[in-house]
Amino acid sequence: MPGIKKFKINPHVNTPNNTIDVVAFDRQTDDWGIFSNYAPTPITMTTPFGNRRFPTVEHYFQYMKDPTNQNYLDEILINDNPQHARDHGKNHFADIEIKQGFSARQRLESDWRTRGADAAMNAALDAKLAQHAEFAEQLILTKQACLVEDTGTRSTPNQDGNWGLKLGGATDAFQGTVGNKLGIMLMEKRNQLYQADPKLTSMVVADPTALSNTVKIAMQTHYSKNSLVSGHSTSLNLPEQPVLGVPTQQPLKAKNNTAKARVLKKLKREGVVDLEIVPNMKNPNQSFVKICFSNSKQAGEFDRDASHYIGKSRRNGNTVIMDADRAQALFTNRGIGIHGKTNQYNMFSALAHEHRVVQKKIMQQITAANPNETATEKALSKLRNEHNATDMAVDPNQQAITLYFKDSTAARDFVEKYTLPGIKSDGNRVQMNFHDAQQSFHILGIGTHGNTTPPRTMIDALSNEHQQAQQTSRLSLKR
Repeated sequence: MPGIKKFKINPHVNTPNNTIDVVAFDRQTDDWGIFSNYAPTPITMTTPFGNRRFPTVEHYFQYMKDPTNQNYLDEILINDNPQHARDHGKNHFADIEIKQGFSARQRLESDWRTRGADAAMNAALDAKLAQHAEFAEQLILTKQACLVEDTGTRSTPNQDGNWGLKLGGATDAFQGTVGNKLGIMLMEKRNQLYQADPKLTSMVVADPTALSNTVKIAMQTHYSKNSLVSGHSTSLNLPEQPVLGVPTQQPLKAKNNTAKARVLKKLKREGVVDLEIVPNMKNPNQSFVKICFSNSKQAGEFDRDASHYIGKSRRNGNTVIMDADRAQALFTNRGIGIHGKTNQYNMFSALAHEHRVVQKKIMQQITAANPNETATEKALSKLRNEHNATDMAVDPNQQAITLYFKDSTAARDFVEKYTLPGIKSDGNRVQMNFHDAQQSFHILGIGTHGNTTPPRTMIDALSNEHQQAQQTSRLSLKR
């Protein structure tokens, strides 16, 4: 279980200002492994070929080396193992040279090094933050610690002195690298979380790069043969302190204390990689749980086994969707039916509560960033940027909304991932009644709009804006 380390800048000096809080990570199975790009936190991202689900951040990062090459994308996604993606991406520029010549390789590689790599990592981390509540929770638990991807316990050829630090704080030799770029980016994401919450603004780290450089230089100067990652022969034995909100007698409880983390840990052997709560907008008292698997075969086996004692659920590719009662029966069967120190919650209720808390935080961040944005602008921006939509039509009289997509593939992909059973696409269009559309907006993370208490639903806001526009139009015609 992870803790925050106390790192001495100079091992020969004993003063309060000589220590820095450090959270070091590397392998996804080590302490703080959720920060690794190999962590099993799937992200759904927009590509020129429609939305695609990437099993890890590493998969998306490697794909972005050649984002308009569909064969390359398919090859990256053929295997859920992040090492496969890394190995394939590592050889891709050389493969391009063989197939298309040196100039083609040079153009692709230059674009990747100057712009593509940082942008790809930034986009992947944003998606991971938006789509995985436990990732945000773990970032906040690190307080103001310096986050360091320390690769010093790997074999020498596999150490990374660009996105991480090598043994003893060493960095790569090529020009411009500061080292620990992943750790710095994670601290910047953590700052965004703090800035979105008035209670946490005092926790913002003013200069993550400077903080990282302090640790790097201290490692190079005083600990050149050591690693910060626990549990290895080269590790520094640094004292730990409790993580935020965890009692002193249990300082390392935080990593798996969420309901979602417990469920994922229990179901990991059955191929489960993620799950999410899907509220039912037709009936606020009902919700669904969507369980995601590594592949469709595992989902099918799980569905067949579970049907014997919880009844029939809905399976779609590598996902299984079930209602609250069936999900709770499943959790009880697996020995995780209750959650909380006093067992006051059944597991499904705990998951639903965590989902509501995270959605509220996300909405606060969006509203704070765009206080004057209309509901129409907000919805279209989300749909266009992430889901290949081209337009949207709202009909308050018919209580219906029509979404238009780039092509029929994008429309089908949207229906599969973001609507409940019964919705079908019609070419490049998807038409839904207001209830079903509100359901989809909620899944997309834009279920509400504005700063009212309680907040207005997105459908109400869109309908109101449409009616106001019609009224303004009629008044203009009268004049």
